[in-house]
Amino acid sequence: MGHNYNSNDHKLPDSKAKRYHIKKDENMEKINSTKLEGFEKEINMGSLKEFEDFVKWTKQTDSEKQIFVIKGHGFGIMQPLERILDEKDGPDYANDTLPVYTIEKVFDKNLEKKLDVLIFDSCAMATIETAYQLRKHAKVMIASEAIMFYSAVYNSKTEKWEVLTPGIEYEKVLDYLTKNPQADTETIAKAITSSFHEKFRDDRLLWDNISTVDIVEDQEATLSATNLENLETFVDKFEKFSKTLINRLEDDKTREATVKALYETMREVQKYMPPDFDGLFTYVDLFDFLKKLDPKVKDEELNNSIKTLKKSDIIIGSVYNNPEFKDSNGLTILFLEDLDQRLEEEKETASKIKNYYSKSDFAKKTGWGRVMDLYQGYYPQFYNW
Repeated sequence: MGHNYNSNDHKLPDSKAKRYHIKKDENMEKINSTKLEGFEKEINMGSLKEFEDFVKWTKQTDSEKQIFVIKGHGFGIMQPLERILDEKDGPDYANDTLPVYTIEKVFDKNLEKKLDVLIFDSCAMATIETAYQLRKHAKVMIASEAIMFYSAVYNSKTEKWEVLTPGIEYEKVLDYLTKNPQADTETIAKAITSSFHEKFRDDRLLWDNISTVDIVEDQEATLSATNLENLETFVDKFEKFSKTLINRLEDDKTREATVKALYETMREVQKYMPPDFDGLFTYVDLFDFLKKLDPKVKDEELNNSIKTLKKSDIIIGSVYNNPEFKDSNGLTILFLEDLDQRLEEEKETASKIKNYYSKSDFAKKTGWGRVMDLYQGYYPQFYNW
């Protein structure tokens, strides 16, 4: 996670961070809640120190439920490519970035109980790898599989981008919590995803009626809530699925059919291309991947594993906004793109991406990196079917 904010592009009357004890009132123009003393300063929340200080501070709250929001640029379990290429992972390197591994360590050290809801108001964070890495620290994770939705449009008259409504609909979330203080965690998660769906549906109508701006691309919007407390069981089952794939890829008799099934699946599956990685890997919708792979393999053990995984109850709610994302089901999984025709330097970059990915709990548990290695190693042999 990271955020680089250019103050020259965004003129703010006061850029100092502040903390408030929020109290409800009807004034939409002025903050009347109590400002907490001693916190008004310039801070960089991409800094490990500032992030850890904030997490420690949250322990002072006596609330029955806790919702923790992380907002900024997101890359899933990965992090900015330049950091991966430098192969540096020290806490003070790239001070504007909080990798998922760092977030996990800070939570592990400082959280006394699980968060009720962890929200990533960021791009591409609804990944099985991220969810599994943080499974011990939150009951529910809310995030987007795709680019995080913002009503941002380019005004050709002022030659500036204008943000109409950013990210999660916090006003509606707070309103719901105020009216439903006894709601359980899953109900709260469903309310957040539902309000987000209503937001981009309404904003689509708003955009269609704006004549002073040029819409440069279609909106991209997905949001899902994942039950992290059920994730251990799901990943145990996925491990069996992954190992069956590995066995088939290592077996001379089943290798070609398995490579072909994966090759064809990757050309049909719902994809979300993260920026900044030169198209070397993609995130694919996990459940759509299973659905598309199932009829392409004739293996009772593998088909039964897929059937079991598809019956999972880990997704509490999932919404999307246009037909391009109709096969979005709530969580993605990383898969390397075909590397056979790539330049040697790109293959070297892909190797570093794989090494970084291999640190994840999910990769260690399931052997998913091995699946990708075997596929990449064998598919060129069967490239022209």
